[in-house]
Amino acid sequence: MARRRVESFLVRVVLQVQEDGTAEPEAWHGRIQRVSTGDARQFNNVEEILEFIRSQCTRHTVMPVRASDEETRLSG
Repeated sequence: MARRRVESFLVRVVLQVQEDGTAEPEAWHGRIQRVSTGDARQFNNVEEILEFIRSQCTRHTVMPVRASDEETRLSG
């Protein structure tokens, strides 16, 4: 049976806003961090965000589930 693994990432996006208030996705940049390990990188487009997430999630690291996390999941 497959195990479920939940990963969390913190993403800070800086938008270059035009005079009319719009922000083009091509002008996004910022930083993404994997919460469990602290691994982080800067990005300049959405594709780099997805690349980082894929690279982090394909690692063979399994974080143990704490009892309190499991209780929260079951009661929520």
